[in-house]
Amino acid sequence: MSHSTPPHVRSTPRPWSFRLGGWVLVLVVGCALALVALRSGTYSATQHTTASDPPATPTGEPAQVLSEQGTWDPDHYLAGPVIAQVTEHGVIATDLATGDELWRYQRSDTTVCAHRVNPQHVTLIFASGERCDEAVSFDPASGVRQWQRTIEATGPNQIVWDDGIFLSIDPAKTIVFEDGQGFERFTVDNSETDHIEGEHTSCENLDAAGSSTVGTLQRCRANDTEPWLYQVVLDQASDGEPSEVGRGYLSDISNPTIDGVTSDGTTFLRSDDGTLWVLPERQSEAVPLDGMPSVDPNTPLEVVASRATVLLTTPETTYTLSADTTSIAHSQATIATPYVVDTTAYIPTTEGIELLDTASGAVQQTLSWEATTTGPADLVITGEYIGLRDADGLRVYA
Repeated sequence: MSHSTPPHVRSTPRPWSFRLGGWVLVLVVGCALALVALRSGTYSATQHTTASDPPATPTGEPAQVLSEQGTWDPDHYLAGPVIAQVTEHGVIATDLATGDELWRYQRSDTTVCAHRVNPQHVTLIFASGERCDEAVSFDPASGVRQWQRTIEATGPNQIVWDDGIFLSIDPAKTIVFEDGQGFERFTVDNSETDHIEGEHTSCENLDAAGSSTVGTLQRCRANDTEPWLYQVVLDQASDGEPSEVGRGYLSDISNPTIDGVTSDGTTFLRSDDGTLWVLPERQSEAVPLDGMPSVDPNTPLEVVASRATVLLTTPETTYTLSADTTSIAHSQATIATPYVVDTTAYIPTTEGIELLDTASGAVQQTLSWEATTTGPADLVITGEYIGLRDADGLRVYA
């Protein structure tokens, strides 16, 4: 008996568009499943509770004679009606009056790499590898999430907090975010920056500061054999894009750092020998700040600006600038960074807290307290409560 082998029948190939569509469908389904798995992992690693009965935000005025109401460890902050403890993985908020826990937000899958706590917001930024790239903000009283967003840094980045904004800075990009709602104001891309008009160079972002006007400190050169040249590029937001409003060339400043930028673009810088420099509004060359002693580059220095008054503050001294911001008009010993509420600057000294009218420069009154600090310290005012925080911890006065 013989067996015959049936002839091989060739199948008709499917059209290329059909096969491409199939692969696209597989890819889309795979990405969706991966995203679901990633999100479910993040959600399962997150513990978020909110306050069932949030306390009211304090609305009173600080007392003429202040007394200490309580003390907490240095990782605690006064935030409206709560004390917020920032931990390695999130935040825990307790009632200022009772000490009871109100809400918490904790992530076991990542760590906090930057944060800001004030009476309006508790903002945390979480790390992913070497980047600080996920920001989330909460209402201090209730713990309700106000906003959340991704920070699209091109590499390892630093976070800088300023008045009403925060900045992500890496060598390639400076991204400016609004603090209240989390939206991106604009991005400064140094690949689009020229050091001299018409001459393209390679630039790296080093630091940035500012609020309505943002100054980005850069170093630039045409090729690897040339020395670095430093500049500050000043930008404001225009329909979501940066609009350059000024530029300063820093040829006389050795290894500059940027300490602050006022709303009109006046920029304060420091050289590696501690000399303070000012780049006045609409000027292209910085000049030494007249009457200002040198400040070690490792010593914190903050710029507090409001209306007609600009203050420079170190851990021991607050300097009031002249009207043209090129010289020191007045200085006094202080124990913490001043805090501005509307048109009043609260200037903390060992004898009391001076309330300075920032429009006229006149001291309105002085609140009495007994307070000392260790190293750099900051002050916060929320209604009738005043928080003083340094390396030893947080103290609240009322």
